[in-house]
Amino acid sequence: MKCRQCEDILLNYDYEEIPEKIKKEIEAHLSRCIRCAEIWENQQILSKAIKSLPEVSIDEDHIPTLHANIMNSIHREMFRESTQHSRFHVPAGTFRYVAVAVATLAIGIVLGNFIGGPGSTGSVDTPLASANFNELLKNQSLTDIRIEQVDHTTGELVISAARKDNLTLTGNISDPEIQKVLAYALVSDQNPGTRLRSVKLMEGVTTSDAIQQALISSVLNDENQGVRQRALRALAQYPINDDLRNTYLNVISNDPSPALRIEAIQILMQDEDPGTRTAVLNASEEEKNETIQDIVKRFYQEPGQSLEK
Repeated sequence: MKCRQCEDILLNYDYEEIPEKIKKEIEAHLSRCIRCAEIWENQQILSKAIKSLPEVSIDEDHIPTLHANIMNSIHREMFRESTQHSRFHVPAGTFRYVAVAVATLAIGIVLGNFIGGPGSTGSVDTPLASANFNELLKNQSLTDIRIEQVDHTTGELVISAARKDNLTLTGNISDPEIQKVLAYALVSDQNPGTRLRSVKLMEGVTTSDAIQQALISSVLNDENQGVRQRALRALAQYPINDDLRNTYLNVISNDPSPALRIEAIQILMQDEDPGTRTAVLNASEEEKNETIQDIVKRFYQEPGQSLEK
């Protein structure tokens, strides 16, 4: 399945009504395409918001005001998009604005901002200083983790998650405790889109042990090839140590993706440890891919040697 087909299905059809055969093709594509995985995640957020809407009757006299408020929100979003660049760009502008309209309508009805009457309360933002992160992460109590908002200029972000009640955390990517939540999301959340976004936010953070260990775990264990590959690239930013060297060697020996095995070999080409050459040769001794055999032979083997044992 190609990106355009996947995007069209995700943006125009209810996921629950898609035939199982097509779902399998979509899931296979999502494992390779970060952009489509993010669209899928955004659609899940939107679908969840729509399904949570209460059934209300709207007085016709209020419809013009309601419509005006929705359109104002769309116009504000369009202006914001024109003045701010986002790394997480959704490649369907119309969808983005319609999503804002639906979300605005949902919030307006629930909170009573558009229509008079009592409103129900939602989750409350929990600033960094107020959150007990050790308690939150204990016993894997967080589920359905969503990275809702990111300001790539300041690093401020908002993360929502479910426990027994809904939870929203606000903080900065530079905060060690926020980094712990992202690390937790990478190794624990079931949504591949959330795991991919967590990895992308971790790129450039090279001083956190929690993030390094989460990236190692993701490279070795994540079933999604796209997540593993992104995590491997993020790990490449760290200075090579014994843990990372062993991780790369494990990828060379065991990862089913030739692309990841090649990347791991290329990372270890920068390693100055005298034992790395022998370790790479040992890790790749059962390699069947001719391209990888050639890379190893050209860089690691002495003239006259062969990969064949």
